[in-house]
Amino acid sequence: MYQQSIGIVTERISTATSLLLAYHGRNLKWLFIRGNAVIIKTDWKQGPGWTDEFYSWLKIHSRSYELVEKEVSQILGYKWKFLTDKEFKMLKINLHDY
Repeated sequence: MYQQSIGIVTERISTATSLLLAYHGRNLKWLFIRGNAVIIKTDWKQGPGWTDEFYSWLKIHSRSYELVEKEVSQILGYKWKFLTDKEFKMLKINLHDY
C-alpha cells in the first residue's frame, strides 16, 4: 500500500529550512508551514556533500517569502504557499487516512 506523507511545521523556522524541507521531502503529498512562524534567513552553513551550486540556490531563494513559495511549488509539483494563521488554525488532518 502506498503511503502519502504530510509535513506540518509548528515551530519557528527559517526560509532556508523551508526550502530544505521541500527539497528533501519531495515525496510529501502535503506540506503545511505557518507563514508568521518563518524568518527570512539563510541560517545554514554549507553542508557536507552540498555543491557550491546547491548552496548558492539555497542562499538566493531563501531571501524572500515569494521566492520560497515559487521554489517549493516547483519542487512539490503543485501551487504551494505559506499558510496564514487563520488557515493554519483551520487545518483538519485525519491521520488515520494517511
